[in-house]
Amino acid sequence: MSQRVFALVASYLLPKGGSELGVYSAVPLNISSLFNNQAASFNGSGASFDRQGGSLPAHLLPTRSYNYDGIHYHLPEQWGYEHDNVIALGQVVDMPTPASVNALHVLYAGDWIDGETGDRFKLHFEDGSEEEVEMSSKNWWTLHWLNVGAIRIPYHFDNDKMNFNVTQIYSWSTPVRSDARLTSITLPSTRDSWNRVHIFAMSVTPSLLSPTPDADKPLLIVRRVRFTTKRPSNGPAHAFIVEVALANLLPEGDDGWLLGKHTVLIDSSIVETVTPGVLYRLLPSDEVRVEVVVKPKKNVQPGATGTVAIQLRDKDSNMVSHSKGWAGKVPDAKWEATEKSLSQHEAPNWWNDAKFGIFIHWGVYSVPAWAPPGVYAEWYLSVPSPNTLAFFLTPYG
Repeated sequence: MSQRVFALVASYLLPKGGSELGVYSAVPLNISSLFNNQAASFNGSGASFDRQGGSLPAHLLPTRSYNYDGIHYHLPEQWGYEHDNVIALGQVVDMPTPASVNALHVLYAGDWIDGETGDRFKLHFEDGSEEEVEMSSKNWWTLHWLNVGAIRIPYHFDNDKMNFNVTQIYSWSTPVRSDARLTSITLPSTRDSWNRVHIFAMSVTPSLLSPTPDADKPLLIVRRVRFTTKRPSNGPAHAFIVEVALANLLPEGDDGWLLGKHTVLIDSSIVETVTPGVLYRLLPSDEVRVEVVVKPKKNVQPGATGTVAIQLRDKDSNMVSHSKGWAGKVPDAKWEATEKSLSQHEAPNWWNDAKFGIFIHWGVYSVPAWAPPGVYAEWYLSVPSPNTLAFFLTPYG
């Protein structure tokens, strides 16, 4: 990743024409020289991801340039023939050119199946300082289906057999202090861990200097635009929430703050804004997510797709910046008993606020409630013979 590459990325990220918001991206790091493990195979032979001969199906994995959530990763041109990942053993990844970095991105999977581990990366800076960041390393497959990876495949190989549990590779991102230039990254040491971390790709998002003489102006980019299936607590029928994330890519400590009340609106042929998102400040190297309540326009049906534009306006409703070309889809009106439908379901905001979370986690249908150790209460109370549910209802109600 040379200085020239960073310049090219900067020209892509920076706002065009003064009022257009830039687009979030990332520069892949070349870690192929560190590869020490083969995770993919064509029929279960020749690879061992998990120390027991397990492997990923080579023909189902994406190749070359792979984009997830606006992050560009570089993957092998072909899988199944050679080493394709690095087991993290404390190796050092050098930055070809020291640079101010906004975020680090890692495409990885842990090779255990029953529990995450906390694994620490060490960041080294040009001024001699160091910083550690911890990643919660998820398993490549597990019976707990709540984890959703960047790459999802329907099965993997157990030697020459097929295991039809959903198997995943995850994307993890962390902010990086940007007031000093990053020179290298030391990977976690997981040699003796029961959940070794396999890294398939790494990328960084650079912090950028302002291209204008207005040094006190923020350098804003759109991090993501995501049409959700969440409904607002109050609002018209069929209204739903669009999440918009904005980032200020100036380095930490810069004077380019976004201050004062600003609103974020959606302009599109398929939806109209009901309630704008609101933000009051955005510091250099920081990111903010706002929720915009929208509703389908007249005669627009559930499932309709189209492109949308993001508008950023000041307290007087004057247009400050905009960004076009984001994809959107009006959520379906009804849920169906299918994986495709239910996988789109999202917890409402009242749940995410965690007001009732502890009750549900430790409530009557949790592991420790009304059942022997290691058995879910729902399963225990559903045993037909003897009728355990009736047994407990009689004395306890």
